[in-house]
Amino acid sequence: MNVEHERVVLDAEIVRVISHCRLIDSQSEEHIYWRRDGQGLVAGYYVVTWPAGIVLRCFDQHAVFQGPFQSPADAQPALDERSLTQG
Repeated sequence: MNVEHERVVLDAEIVRVISHCRLIDSQSEEHIYWRRDGQGLVAGYYVVTWPAGIVLRCFDQHAVFQGPFQSPADAQPALDERSLTQG
């Protein structure tokens, strides 16, 4: 198994939307995202969560974006709150 390409799967994470349908995840990787309504998100930081039972966490119609926040520090309380409600 190639450990270099193994991806850490998180229940929630902070991402940075950089442009229409493009974001940088918490692992500093760029991804395309899409939403069920087809609308892009305003640039900024978001806490992303997925419904229970989603195994492959893609930035697709299943992802729920909370934000935008001005910085990762501004988004952190929302991520912490999410962690507390799951624990």
